[in-house]
Amino acid sequence: MGGNALTEIIVFGRRAGQSAAEYAAGVDWQNAGKASSEEEFLRLSAFLGNKGIAPKQIMDKIAAIMTEHVAVARTGTGLEKALSLIGSLKESEFPGMAAPAVRRFNLGWVEAIQVPYMLDVAEMIIKSALFRTESRGAHYREDYPETRPEWSKHTRFLKSSSGAELGTAPVVITRLKPEDRR
Repeated sequence: MGGNALTEIIVFGRRAGQSAAEYAAGVDWQNAGKASSEEEFLRLSAFLGNKGIAPKQIMDKIAAIMTEHVAVARTGTGLEKALSLIGSLKESEFPGMAAPAVRRFNLGWVEAIQVPYMLDVAEMIIKSALFRTESRGAHYREDYPETRPEWSKHTRFLKSSSGAELGTAPVVITRLKPEDRR
C-alpha cells in the first residue's frame, strides 16, 4: 500500500495541479470583501487561547481512530464505531481546543486550523466506506469481501449549501476494460 502512495502522489498531484491551473486561468476572480475577511480572521483567531485541549491531542485521537477502525481491512461495525468516535470528538473536544496565543510562528495554531478539516475528511472517508458494500482495490470490507460488478462506479461526496450528499458517479473506461484483464 505504501509503495503505491508515492506513485499516486506524483501522478494525481500533477493532474490536480494542472486542472487547478486551468480552472484558475478561466475564472473571473472577485474580491472577497472586508466582511468576509473579518469573519475569517475571527474564525481563525478563535483557536488562540491559553487554556484548552491542544490541537495535537485531537489530531492524535483522529489518527488512532482511523488506524484502528478504518485501516485496510474494515468492517461495518468498526466503521460505525469510528463514525461515532469522530462525532464525539467534534462535539466534545473540538469546541474546547486551543492553540497557544503567540503571534510568531505558531505550529499549534496551524494544527488548530487543520483539525476541523481533518474531522470532516475522516467523516467523509468513513461514510464513503460504509456506503460501498463491496471490496475493491485498497478498500477491503471483511463483511463484504467480494468485488461486485454493480459497484463499478466512483463513490462521490458533494458539499452544497444544504449539506453533504453521498452518491456515485459513473466510471468512464477509456483503454483497458476490466474483463480484458482476466
